[in-house]
Amino acid sequence: LKCFFRRASLYPAIDEKLTCLVELRRAMADSKEIIAFFRGTGTDIECRSLEQILGWDNQLLECCHNYVQWLFPTDVPSRFNSDAPLIDESIGAVIANDCAMKENFLKGFNRFMQFLGLSVVDGAGELQLEKATNFERRKLMCWSGPQNHNWRRLSRVLRCLHLMGLKKEQRALHACLEKIIAEFPGMVDEDTIQIWRTEVGLMLSPGYANVVLENPQLFASLCTRYFKQYDTNGNNTLELNEALVLAHDMYEGLGVSPDLIEESKLSDSMRSCENGAVLNAEEFPIWFAAELQDLLEKAKTLKDAAVENHDEAIRRAMTRSYSNSWEDVELGAVVAVLDSPEVFHRLCAMSFRKYDTDGNGKLELAECVVLARDLHETLGLPMETMDEWLLLSTSSSFADEQGAIPADAFSEWFAAALRSSLAQGTRERALSQSAESS
Repeated sequence: LKCFFRRASLYPAIDEKLTCLVELRRAMADSKEIIAFFRGTGTDIECRSLEQILGWDNQLLECCHNYVQWLFPTDVPSRFNSDAPLIDESIGAVIANDCAMKENFLKGFNRFMQFLGLSVVDGAGELQLEKATNFERRKLMCWSGPQNHNWRRLSRVLRCLHLMGLKKEQRALHACLEKIIAEFPGMVDEDTIQIWRTEVGLMLSPGYANVVLENPQLFASLCTRYFKQYDTNGNNTLELNEALVLAHDMYEGLGVSPDLIEESKLSDSMRSCENGAVLNAEEFPIWFAAELQDLLEKAKTLKDAAVENHDEAIRRAMTRSYSNSWEDVELGAVVAVLDSPEVFHRLCAMSFRKYDTDGNGKLELAECVVLARDLHETLGLPMETMDEWLLLSTSSSFADEQGAIPADAFSEWFAAALRSSLAQGTRERALSQSAESS
């Protein structure tokens, strides 16, 4: 057989298929291993569980080099750990969309941030990372160069967060890194800084924008990069068409629709500078600061309006939960329910009581089918999409040995099922609107 396949160069189609099969087999093995690892039912290649790694002290986290590829898997093979699992965006989404696995992943993320001397702040506003009280003690080991291996680890973390779609965490980490870079110039080499910026695409977020405006060094650095990046014709001036591209990226980064860009207003703001409708490198920071501040205020206004709409949707959902009825549920209201823990848990309790018809404290498959049917009718989903609900109801992540969902697992199952229906409903509406427009 080996002799035959040594001649694979004579049979490129066979060679290509063999390569694809090997890659597919590796991907399937990696996905099973990493999913089991984050579920807490498996171990890494050294037979270490996630819980064991989380219990390590800082010295061991620094000296051991083959665990970080499991805490933060990416799509790039490790040069130092050939047994490390690989993931793509599809596997990353599986992990991030599973409540238990995402929680375990974030435990690893938080522990690694502690190791670096950072602390996670998740208050009422946007997620933030800040220097912890022990940052100065951790700086020599974790941050100072030359060629500190934790720089590469942070590049891996940023890449992993991207693959899992955890943009909030990625932006918070990048904003913190930029602040540290500005506070300690020269501590991290420029090649590493560029890698970090490439991983996040230099997209502004509200948290990062506020950090930039409050830090003169960081603001000056960003202005230099942006002016060079958006001066696409290289004539050392920013013209209106180039400023529009920058504005488009700023609006997207701050969560404001680029459709709201007013070209005439943007042109007027550029004309107020000495050189008329173009900006030179000296004028750009003044113009950019004013535009960024104005956009932040616009983003806040839109967010406040969205909160009002969100609260109204919650009030409608609360009325339905009290009335024990699913009639006329809107997709926006279901989103509001998922975003409000108080309303969600109240709805869970009501639904479990309603559909646990035999009162045994569990939802059997037949009872799940009734619940799924009612919700599908309410959301206007085709009945053939109930397959996903039935798969979820028999999943070992939620069901017990008898295949029923106990009360303590119902809320997680219900959340996963609602998200599935929301995704299906959104797709159906998009297809319907597309058909109507055509």
